[in-house]
Amino acid sequence: MIRWGQVFDRWCFVVDGVQQEVVVSGALTANGADVVHSWVLAGRGIGIKASWDIQTDLEDGRLVELLAPYSHDQMNLYAVYASRNHLPQRIRMFIDFISSGIQNLGDSA
Repeated sequence: MIRWGQVFDRWCFVVDGVQQEVVVSGALTANGADVVHSWVLAGRGIGIKASWDIQTDLEDGRLVELLAPYSHDQMNLYAVYASRNHLPQRIRMFIDFISSGIQNLGDSA
């Protein structure tokens, strides 16, 4: 995976409470998560994806989890908006909806 011109060729895992890095390589490199997702679905290799992003693929049997005993490093997701002082109700409701949906995915994993 390439982000901002940097190749991410190390995957971080937590094994028995200790973070470990694994150097990965392959014939394919992409700068978009959607491309990686399509390659994995097509059987072109393995990848690391957020569980909420592939939950339906896992439930429908299109993907299988290979490294279940090992957790990947945590990913933070942020909602960025101009000000809390005058936050429109529709934005607050959207943030609450997304937060609830992601929390529910985490609970089902």
